[in-house]
Amino acid sequence: MGVASVSLLPAASVAGLSCPYCGRAMPVDQPGLYAAQDAWGFGGAVAHEGDRVVGLMLLAAAAEPGQHHTSSAAMISTAWVLPGFTGNGLGRHLVRRVAAGLVRQPVSSLIAVSGGGDCSRLPAGWLRAVGFGPTRQSPIWRLELAQTLPTPGGLRSVLERWVDAVRPLPPPEPVGRTET
Repeated sequence: MGVASVSLLPAASVAGLSCPYCGRAMPVDQPGLYAAQDAWGFGGAVAHEGDRVVGLMLLAAAAEPGQHHTSSAAMISTAWVLPGFTGNGLGRHLVRRVAAGLVRQPVSSLIAVSGGGDCSRLPAGWLRAVGFGPTRQSPIWRLELAQTLPTPGGLRSVLERWVDAVRPLPPPEPVGRTET
Protein backbone atom coordinates (compact mmCIF):
# COMPACT_ATOMS: atom_id res chain seq x y z
CA MET A 1 0.00 0.00 0.00
CA GLY A 2 1.36 3.42 -0.99
CA VAL A 3 0.53 6.83 0.33
CA ALA A 4 -2.93 8.08 -0.57
CA SER A 5 -3.47 11.71 -1.56
CA VAL A 6 -6.59 13.45 -0.23
CA SER A 7 -8.31 16.30 -2.08
CA LEU A 8 -11.62 18.10 -2.18
CA LEU A 9 -14.16 16.52 -4.48
CA PRO A 10 -16.46 18.25 -6.97
CA ALA A 11 -19.96 16.77 -6.86
CA ALA A 12 -19.79 15.76 -10.54
CA SER A 13 -16.86 13.39 -9.78
CA VAL A 14 -19.05 11.07 -7.70
CA ALA A 15 -20.59 9.31 -10.71
CA GLY A 16 -19.55 5.67 -10.99
CA LEU A 17 -18.38 5.27 -7.37
CA SER A 18 -19.97 2.77 -5.01
CA CYS A 19 -19.46 1.82 -1.39
CA PRO A 20 -17.19 -1.23 -1.02
CA TYR A 21 -19.12 -2.37 2.06
CA CYS A 22 -22.81 -2.04 1.18
CA GLY A 23 -22.47 -1.92 -2.62
CA ARG A 24 -24.69 1.16 -2.80
CA ALA A 25 -23.91 3.51 -5.68
CA MET A 26 -22.97 6.99 -4.55
CA PRO A 27 -25.94 9.38 -4.77
CA VAL A 28 -25.01 11.51 -7.78
CA ASP A 29 -28.48 13.07 -7.91
CA GLN A 30 -28.72 13.77 -4.17
CA PRO A 31 -29.92 17.37 -3.68
CA GLY A 32 -27.77 17.80 -0.56
CA LEU A 33 -24.60 16.97 -2.48
CA TYR A 34 -25.26 19.65 -5.08
CA ALA A 35 -26.39 22.09 -2.36
CA ALA A 36 -22.98 21.54 -0.71
CA GLN A 37 -21.25 22.10 -4.07
CA ASP A 38 -23.21 25.33 -4.61
CA ALA A 39 -22.67 26.61 -1.06
CA TRP A 40 -19.02 25.65 -0.46
CA GLY A 41 -17.53 24.85 -3.87
CA PHE A 42 -17.08 21.13 -3.22
CA GLY A 43 -19.18 18.11 -2.32
CA GLY A 44 -16.73 16.24 -0.09
CA ALA A 45 -13.24 14.76 -0.13
CA VAL A 46 -11.67 11.83 -1.93
CA ALA A 47 -8.54 9.78 -1.25
CA HIS A 48 -6.62 8.35 -4.20
CA GLU A 49 -3.77 5.93 -4.45
CA GLY A 50 -2.66 6.42 -8.00
CA ASP A 51 -5.83 6.30 -10.11
CA ARG A 52 -7.73 4.22 -7.57
CA VAL A 53 -10.27 5.77 -5.17
CA VAL A 54 -9.51 4.34 -1.73
CA GLY A 55 -11.63 6.65 0.46
CA LEU A 56 -14.57 8.98 0.10
CA MET A 57 -16.50 11.45 2.25
CA LEU A 58 -19.59 13.17 0.85
CA LEU A 59 -21.32 16.18 2.40
CA ALA A 60 -24.78 17.67 2.45
CA ALA A 61 -26.17 20.89 3.89
CA ALA A 62 -27.34 19.95 7.38
CA ALA A 63 -30.34 21.03 9.39
CA GLU A 64 -29.47 22.51 12.76
CA PRO A 65 -31.78 21.22 15.51
CA GLY A 66 -35.08 23.10 15.24
CA GLN A 67 -34.21 24.72 11.89
CA HIS A 68 -34.60 23.98 8.20
CA HIS A 69 -31.67 22.92 6.03
CA THR A 70 -28.92 25.49 6.11
CA SER A 71 -25.43 25.87 4.74
CA SER A 72 -24.08 26.88 8.20
CA ALA A 73 -23.58 23.22 9.09
CA ALA A 74 -22.24 20.42 6.92
CA MET A 75 -23.36 16.82 7.37
CA ILE A 76 -21.36 13.78 6.37
CA SER A 77 -23.85 11.90 4.21
CA THR A 78 -21.51 9.07 3.21
CA ALA A 79 -18.00 8.04 4.21
CA TRP A 80 -15.89 4.97 3.58
CA VAL A 81 -12.32 3.76 3.29
CA LEU A 82 -11.51 0.63 1.26
CA PRO A 83 -10.68 -2.52 3.20
CA GLY A 84 -6.91 -2.78 3.40
CA PHE A 85 -6.58 0.99 3.81
CA THR A 86 -8.37 1.23 7.17
CA GLY A 87 -6.51 1.75 10.42
CA ASN A 88 -3.87 4.02 8.87
CA GLY A 89 -5.47 7.42 9.52
CA LEU A 90 -6.99 7.85 6.07
CA GLY A 91 -10.46 8.58 7.51
CA ARG A 92 -8.91 11.21 9.79
CA HIS A 93 -7.26 12.80 6.75
CA LEU A 94 -10.62 12.93 4.95
CA VAL A 95 -12.17 14.72 7.96
CA ARG A 96 -9.24 17.16 8.16
CA ARG A 97 -9.42 17.94 4.44
CA VAL A 98 -13.15 18.59 4.60
CA ALA A 99 -12.73 20.73 7.75
CA ALA A 100 -9.93 22.71 6.10
CA GLY A 101 -12.20 23.41 3.14
CA LEU A 102 -15.08 24.47 5.38
CA VAL A 103 -13.28 26.82 7.77
CA ARG A 104 -13.16 29.54 5.14
CA GLN A 105 -16.89 29.18 4.59
CA PRO A 106 -19.73 30.36 6.83
CA VAL A 107 -19.94 26.87 8.35
CA SER A 108 -19.78 26.39 12.11
CA SER A 109 -19.79 22.61 12.43
CA LEU A 110 -19.50 19.24 10.77
CA ILE A 111 -22.21 16.75 11.75
CA ALA A 112 -22.23 12.95 11.50
CA VAL A 113 -24.58 10.14 12.48
CA SER A 114 -23.24 7.13 14.35
CA GLY A 115 -24.42 3.58 14.11
CA GLY A 116 -23.66 0.72 11.83
CA GLY A 117 -24.88 -1.14 8.85
CA ASP A 118 -24.04 1.21 6.01
CA CYS A 119 -21.71 3.99 4.92
CA SER A 120 -24.02 6.77 6.08
CA ARG A 121 -23.63 5.83 9.78
CA LEU A 122 -20.11 5.97 11.16
CA PRO A 123 -18.72 4.12 14.19
CA ALA A 124 -19.10 6.19 17.39
CA GLY A 125 -15.60 5.28 18.59
CA TRP A 126 -14.07 6.53 15.36
CA LEU A 127 -16.07 9.77 15.50
CA ARG A 128 -14.81 10.41 19.05
CA ALA A 129 -11.23 9.59 18.01
CA VAL A 130 -11.22 12.15 15.18
CA GLY A 131 -12.64 14.96 17.34
CA PHE A 132 -16.42 14.70 17.15
CA GLY A 133 -18.46 15.01 20.32
CA PRO A 134 -21.91 13.54 21.02
CA THR A 135 -24.95 15.81 21.04
CA ARG A 136 -28.18 15.55 22.99
CA GLN A 137 -29.86 14.18 19.86
CA SER A 138 -28.35 10.69 19.87
CA PRO A 139 -26.91 9.30 17.50
CA ILE A 140 -25.81 12.70 16.13
CA TRP A 141 -22.19 13.80 16.62
CA ARG A 142 -20.73 17.28 16.03
CA LEU A 143 -17.27 18.65 15.28
CA GLU A 144 -17.07 22.39 16.00
CA LEU A 145 -14.85 23.85 13.29
CA ALA A 146 -13.80 26.82 15.44
CA GLN A 147 -12.11 24.34 17.79
CA THR A 148 -10.11 22.71 15.01
CA LEU A 149 -7.95 25.81 14.36
CA PRO A 150 -5.34 27.40 16.58
CA THR A 151 -6.17 30.90 17.71
CA PRO A 152 -4.01 33.69 16.26
CA GLY A 153 -2.88 34.63 19.79
CA GLY A 154 -1.80 31.06 20.42
CA LEU A 155 0.15 30.99 17.19
CA ARG A 156 1.77 34.31 18.01
CA SER A 157 2.91 33.12 21.44
CA VAL A 158 4.42 29.98 19.89
CA LEU A 159 6.29 32.12 17.36
CA GLU A 160 7.54 34.49 20.10
CA ARG A 161 8.81 31.55 22.19
CA TRP A 162 10.61 30.16 19.16
CA VAL A 163 12.25 33.51 18.37
CA ASP A 164 13.35 33.86 22.01
CA ALA A 165 14.82 30.37 21.93
CA VAL A 166 16.99 31.04 18.87
CA ARG A 167 17.93 34.65 19.69
CA PRO A 168 21.71 34.86 20.37
CA LEU A 169 22.76 35.71 23.91
CA PRO A 170 24.82 38.88 24.50
CA PRO A 171 28.55 38.20 24.81
CA PRO A 172 29.81 37.68 28.36
CA GLU A 173 31.81 40.34 30.18
CA PRO A 174 35.56 39.68 30.38
CA VAL A 175 36.71 37.92 33.56
CA GLY A 176 38.67 39.87 36.16
CA ARG A 177 37.84 43.28 34.85
CA THR A 178 36.95 45.79 37.54
CA GLU A 179 35.87 49.31 37.16
CA THR A 180 37.75 52.01 39.03
